Parts: sequence; structure tokens; C-alpha cells
Amino acid sequence: MGFKDQGFFILLIFFLSISCQGVIHSTSSGDEFSDSSTSETENIGDTLTLVAIDVGQGDSTLIVTPTGQTILIDGGPLESGKNQVLPLLAQLGIYHIDALFVSHYDGDHIGGIPEIVAGYDQELGTSDDLLPDHVYDRGGDKKGEDELFEDYLTAVGNKRIVMGAGESILFDGGLTIDCLIINGQTTKGALEIADDDENAHSMGLLISYGSFRYFTAGDLPGGGFSGDEQTTDLESLVAPLVGSVDVVHVNHHGSNTSSNEFFMNSLNPTVALISTGDDNGYGHPHADLLNRLNESGAEIYLTEEGSGGFLPSSHILNDSIFIFVETDGNYTVNGDLYQSPQQN
Repeated sequence: MGFKDQGFFILLIFFLSISCQGVIHSTSSGDEFSDSSTSETENIGDTLTLVAIDVGQGDSTLIVTPTGQTILIDGGPLESGKNQVLPLLAQLGIYHIDALFVSHYDGDHIGGIPEIVAGYDQELGTSDDLLPDHVYDRGGDKKGEDELFEDYLTAVGNKRIVMGAGESILFDGGLTIDCLIINGQTTKGALEIADDDENAHSMGLLISYGSFRYFTAGDLPGGGFSGDEQTTDLESLVAPLVGSVDVVHVNHHGSNTSSNEFFMNSLNPTVALISTGDDNGYGHPHADLLNRLNESGAEIYLTEEGSGGFLPSSHILNDSIFIFVETDGNYTVNGDLYQSPQQN
């Protein structure tokens, strides 16, 4: 994959020139405990880095804390782990993953994980493996036979930790990741979901750093129709718990099943990111969805144009989307400067 702006690459190399290990966990009660592998590292500044990796029709997000801890949310579809995610990590000098969050078990979110874990020689169990220290998922199994899910289980082994609604994980440098919804459950209520509705099992994560707030929730549905079938509206259940955010990673690759009006009004994002692929067979991003995002006032960034609707005002990168966040609330999205309205 190429970087359109070499300035971004140089800046990323500066911020990510060291790697470290360790993550501080917090239970839902707020108690903290440090992993025995935690090591003190040199602070490399106050900038948080997020990258919505261009994996085509799928999802994978890299987060690097100010102290150099590395976090992945999902691993993209099959082939993208070795062809997109690993090359990016290598370019950034990342050879260790502190934590992996798995939003749900669809193939376009977990297909690339075994390739990432296998490392650059693409063989599990060798010295260059990138097995995360901790792997957070929804627990359980995926209904029906699914080779990609079995490969995921083999790759992550005993690193799996079942995530629950209301749990928080605290990382060095002031980054907090809160699980607000998972398996249709929140701390304020739940909706019944079908065992085979994988999207409805999606994990919703609120990422906070200073005044900056970012929400991502896999393929969480918002009551829109998929063909003739209406999806479960889990977005409206979780939206009051999320509140206002600076950036939303648009659910389900810009599908009309998600990002309903109440959800968008509740979150009121300044920026909306869409991870989608050209020539996808789903018509993502859907035109109605883009119109809702536009009407909400959000600035729209896409990894690729996709095969559905089109807005001339949107930013189509045909590449990964880079966000740099400062503690004062200022952040840039591929060079465009924004200021968090959450600032005091």
C-alpha cells in the first residue's frame, strides 16, 4: 500500500520509532492492575495516533498511544492481514501488539487476524509471530461452520479475554477504551438478538484521550432494512451512553442498516470515517447513509469510494486514514485540522 503524503509517513515514523509492552487493565468496578510484562519506556510525546487501515471491504484500525503501545481493532478480510496490515506495521517499525479488540466474528473483520499473528514469515509458532498480549472478543462461538473463525481461534489461542459491557481498559499515556455494548447488552439495558445475527453481537468501543472521543462498533445495526428484513436497532440503545464524539467510525462500512438519525444526532460527530472497498457487492456506502451523514454536518472520509452512493464533498483517500490527536483537543485527519468541541 502506498502513502499519498510522505509527510504523514515521516511524522508517523517519528512518533512510532520505539515499541513497548504492557497494558493496564481496569475492571468494571474501576480497580486497576498491571500486567507483569509491563515495562517503562521513554515517552515519545503527547500525540495519539489512529489509522483506519485501507483493507478494502473490511475493517482494521491501528492505535498507537503516546508511549508507543500498539492496539488493533479487527484485522480486515482474508489476505489483507499479510498484504495491507503487516506491511503498514513494518513501515512503522511495529513488531509487537499489546492488545487486539475483535468487534465480531464476520470474515471481513477477522479473516486477516491469523495472517497478522503469523508475522512476516506467515508461519504460526515462529519467532516473528505478532501474537497480541491480550485479545478481547465477545466470547462464545460463531454459529455454523466457519473456517475463518476456526483459524482465528487457532491463531490467538489462550490470549482470548471475554469483554463485557461497562468494562474499561486503561492504557499508558492517558488512553481509555470503554466497552459500551456487546452481544446486544449495555449497562442500562439489552435487546434480544438472534444467535446467528453476527452483526448484532458487535462490540461498541468508546476511545477517549483528553477531550477527544472516538466511537467504533463494527457492524452494529441501527434498525435499517437488509433486503426485506429489518435489523435490530442497537444503535439507539447505546447512543445515549456514547454521547457526543469527535469522530465516529461509521458502522457496517456505510450500510443503510446503520447510522440511523437518532444515533447520528446523539453522537453529533465532527468527522465520520467509512472503511469500505471499491467494487464491493453490497453497494456500500449506501446513498441514503451518505445523505444522513451529510445532513448531520459530519465531514466524511472514506478509505475507498466503494460501489454505492457518492458525495462530491466527501474525502476519498484510496488509502488509509490517519488521525493525530493532541492533549489540547486539536486533531488532524489526513492533514485537515479540527478542534474538539469537548474542550473546556
